[in-house]
Amino acid sequence: TGYTGEDGYEVMVPVHQAVAFWNGLVEAGVKPCGLGARDTLRLEAGMNLYGQDMDEGTTPYEAGLAWTVALDPPDRDFIGRQALEAQKARGVPRQMVGLVMDEKGVLRHGQRVAVHVDIRGREVPVRVVKFPFVRDGQPCT
Repeated sequence: TGYTGEDGYEVMVPVHQAVAFWNGLVEAGVKPCGLGARDTLRLEAGMNLYGQDMDEGTTPYEAGLAWTVALDPPDRDFIGRQALEAQKARGVPRQMVGLVMDEKGVLRHGQRVAVHVDIRGREVPVRVVKFPFVRDGQPCT
């Protein structure tokens, strides 16, 4: 479970057993990872994080979630329908996309992105791809 796109588990233990449980996992060979790794996995899988990748000012079209919008039948009414129809008709002003970097480096939140990403003042080329772009550790085609 979770939102990394990978198989995994969520485990809940009483607080007094947490340290021993964690140490047991590490001794068994489980490798801990940080938030950067988790974010990379979820982004590769095309999973948005509310407050990071989208918020109340982001439409489903901008967030790459157009598949969640059902405009049919045409008489189906819901809050925001007119705004979504207008945006769909005029085009989406911004869009969530996947970026693949073929060179070594790490993409981080807040970096300036165009056809390249600015990594510490160095322009590194990236490719724009559709979500999901990695599944089971393998690039999607």
